[in-house]
Amino acid sequence: MKWSFDAHLLANTVVVKVSDALEPRDVRQMLLELLDSPFWNPTINIAYNCSDLDVSLSTVADIRDLSEIYKEIGERCIENRTAILTNTLIKFGLGRQLQILTGLIEGPKIKVFNDWDQMAEWVTMDFSLRAFETSDPNLISGYRRHLQ
Repeated sequence: MKWSFDAHLLANTVVVKVSDALEPRDVRQMLLELLDSPFWNPTINIAYNCSDLDVSLSTVADIRDLSEIYKEIGERCIENRTAILTNTLIKFGLGRQLQILTGLIEGPKIKVFNDWDQMAEWVTMDFSLRAFETSDPNLISGYRRHLQ
């Protein structure tokens, strides 16, 4: 599995683009790298772009392993939002399974999306409110375009 981080500190968000085959051991390594990155803070929002992720060989056991990894590492995330962007029904379903297995289905902790604009709006919600408080509504729409 390959990944890259694109930190957008103004919006307190990091976009994580993942590709190739889904491997739980790689997810653990990716999350550890993210938590050790210079821009990490326990409240930064995470948007996973899984559009190029290959889940064709993924099993329920893989999703269960991922949920355990997220529960373990999630303790280092205090008040952040995690968004998962998918582009197929299979990936959306696997994302929802992960959401349920981590126990994060309640509240605003993690959500699965199949639309970039909805995902960007939700993951940067706090930034949206700050942008509108500064009376500059163009700031957030321009920033969301930049996230892509």
